Amino acid sequence: MSTSGKLLELTPGKDNLTSIIDLDHQYFPLPWSKDEWVALDPRYYLLYAWQKSGIEAFALFHRVGDDQTAHLLKISVRPELRGIGLTQKFWGELISKLKLLEVKSIYLEVEKTNLRAVKFYQKMGFLPLREIKAYYSDGAAVLTMNLTL
Repeated sequence: MSTSGKLLELTPGKDNLTSIIDLDHQYFPLPWSKDEWVALDPRYYLLYAWQKSGIEAFALFHRVGDDQTAHLLKISVRPELRGIGLTQKFWGELISKLKLLEVKSIYLEVEKTNLRAVKFYQKMGFLPLREIKAYYSDGAAVLTMNLTL
């Protein structure tokens, strides 16, 4: 995402949902079906970065009940934009938006062997909570992590 990019909250059903679903299916290891995306309710925050060329990144959070906690369900940045500081910038914008929504903490699960992602989250201030063995259907373990805003 360049400095001219935008970060917006998306209401399901808008035009960009198709592009986000495409990004999810192209680059996310466990993509959701279109029906799952369309069924998002107001407890979900779908945020994305875009340029004239299209969607560059998205993040999907779920607000946990009436709590001030958000669960990061998905985050994806186009591969050609990774490793050049744009993911960190996108993350900073996400945090700013979540603070406006009065979110006080974020938790996530990340595959334990995804060292690049684990290191990124640690760099962003996440602390590991615990390991869950055989979390995914392929038997992969995850780390749960938490960030207090």
